[in-house]
Amino acid sequence: MDLNQFKTDKVKELEGIWETLDGDTRVKIARYGNPKMVAVYNKYPRVIRSRIESGLVDDEDTRAITSHVMAQSILLDWEKVLENGEEVPYTQENAKRILMEYEEFRKLIWEISQEAALFHAEDVSKTSKNLPKGSSGSSSST
Repeated sequence: MDLNQFKTDKVKELEGIWETLDGDTRVKIARYGNPKMVAVYNKYPRVIRSRIESGLVDDEDTRAITSHVMAQSILLDWEKVLENGEEVPYTQENAKRILMEYEEFRKLIWEISQEAALFHAEDVSKTSKNLPKGSSGSSSST
């Protein structure tokens, strides 16, 4: 087994990847556990984090904290997200509200953020083997 298959692109993990949900709806998702997510989560006092991790925080508070962390560090942007037929512009405030209100959407974003394959590093050596001879791989023209 070649361990290179497990390499991830740290830029993709932090800056996110665009994922199409349906039709024209796309979301930009950073990877679960990225450094920004950890930093946002760690801003909560240790006692609160311990209570969350032990399941001692009520569902409403857990949902609020999770939605806040996700809006700040995982759900980074979107296109063509509709609510009641109207397009909702992306802002962190809108992201937090929607993550709070729409549980299945929150779960979907959470699942996508944990799909390691979406954040794998591209194997440049394999890509360059597929280029025509004499090609540098750039597509600029003069």
